[in-house]
Amino acid sequence: MKKYNFVNILYFIITICIVILGIKYRTEVWLYEPGFFGDEGSLVTNIQTRNVFELLFAAKEHIMSAPYIFLFVSKIIYNFFGFNETALRFIPYISGIFSIVLSLFLCQKIFTRKEISLIFLPLFIFNYQLSYYSMQFKQYSSDVLYTIILIYLFLCFKDKISDEKSTLTAGTIFGITGFFSFPNIFVAAAMYIHFVFKFFREKKYKEIIFLTFPFVTGLITEYCINFYDTLHSDIMNSWEWENTTFIFQSFSVFMEYLQYTIGNYYYHKYFILALFILGIIYLLIKEKNILFILITPIFLNVISGFLKLYPFDISRVIVYTCPIILIIFLKPFDILGAEIIKKNFILNCLISLLIIGLGIYTCILSYNFRIKSFVIGENNYYFYTSNAKEYVKKLNTKSILQDDIIFVDRLGEGIFNVYDKNQKYNNNVIFQSFPEALSVHDPRWGEVNSQIVCLDDIPKNSHLYFYNTRLYRGDFAQMDQIEKWIKENTIIITKETDYIGDFLYVKKIK
Repeated sequence: MKKYNFVNILYFIITICIVILGIKYRTEVWLYEPGFFGDEGSLVTNIQTRNVFELLFAAKEHIMSAPYIFLFVSKIIYNFFGFNETALRFIPYISGIFSIVLSLFLCQKIFTRKEISLIFLPLFIFNYQLSYYSMQFKQYSSDVLYTIILIYLFLCFKDKISDEKSTLTAGTIFGITGFFSFPNIFVAAAMYIHFVFKFFREKKYKEIIFLTFPFVTGLITEYCINFYDTLHSDIMNSWEWENTTFIFQSFSVFMEYLQYTIGNYYYHKYFILALFILGIIYLLIKEKNILFILITPIFLNVISGFLKLYPFDISRVIVYTCPIILIIFLKPFDILGAEIIKKNFILNCLISLLIIGLGIYTCILSYNFRIKSFVIGENNYYFYTSNAKEYVKKLNTKSILQDDIIFVDRLGEGIFNVYDKNQKYNNNVIFQSFPEALSVHDPRWGEVNSQIVCLDDIPKNSHLYFYNTRLYRGDFAQMDQIEKWIKENTIIITKETDYIGDFLYVKKIK
């Protein structure tokens, strides 16, 4: 019995260490606070320029949309702390922290061996997308938290939802989902369908009505307030809606989907695929209801994407499905929790130690990969997106002349409405359209906007401010091309170099 106690104590200690390490890591990412980039800035602009009522009913600017509860709490934070990256990013950060803690309880509910959580946690904590969106002022981290909450509640109460009162409560929770998280409407819908079939088989038609009324009412209300506005706005012309990814269209696309969640830097891609398929088979044989709850939201999201109702983008919108994919991926380990194994004391302890060892291995790999990938020199960059904040600080120390031009690349579009809501630089800012001459055009933005001009179109003898960066800024923003243009078309009047890049004041000579 002492050996078994030792295994339990070892599991408990390692679990606490991984959770503490994860919270420390996510906190470092949050406190790094890089400047807001375009999407974040556009969302803040909506919060700055709208009261609480307008956030609910008025159309959002800059093709932005977010759940009302997220906007409402963000508005309160903004009213107290003003324009503050750390404060406004607190909701995504704290959502990420709660997700880590709650996912531990979810693992205890969904896996037969509690040790499996030691593999789940590092894959979840150090996942690139989840870490990135836990420090970005967008709602995606909250989506992940709400996914875990819904699945956990389902596991806890699925057998207790049987009378009129409990079905009314469940229907209400499903109905208000859209106010907390857009994509989790698909998770709520899957659970709703599960209970409808259950009650239909049991001939509990009154319970179906009590479940359906608040759920449908909530969906209609959410559609009228937010989705109707979204479906008739410029957001429908954005890249995510126009280029919905069908994750089952090819093996490579499907593997990309899995690797975004699990990561082929830990395990070989065929090992990932094999465990995922085994997880599907295991659930199909042993836990069909759980499989339905996990798989249905993905299919509903894909279908809605084809109907242009909600996008399904590999890199961003699928973030909320991460816990679902990890559960399926790790479900085959439940085979090791069979009664025949549990009854054999020595074998049971050895398997526990094997899973704990695999968890430690995964944690070390994932932690080292994340830290080494996002630490450059003595500075922690983590998920560097924009140097807009530093740019504005430098601009504030200069005397911007009326004819001076401030250059902002397209990924920084909207940034100056945020960093100076009085639009101090409004008449000076130009946005680069990245023509073929620079070979840097971001196709996600569609056609060139009329307010965006090309660098080559700027008159000769014009003076321009640049803040070039030597750090990664995305697949489409090849700043080395901008640097080449500066060398070929301008003379540098002043140049300041800091740890992020070069701040330049130039005169165009061609």
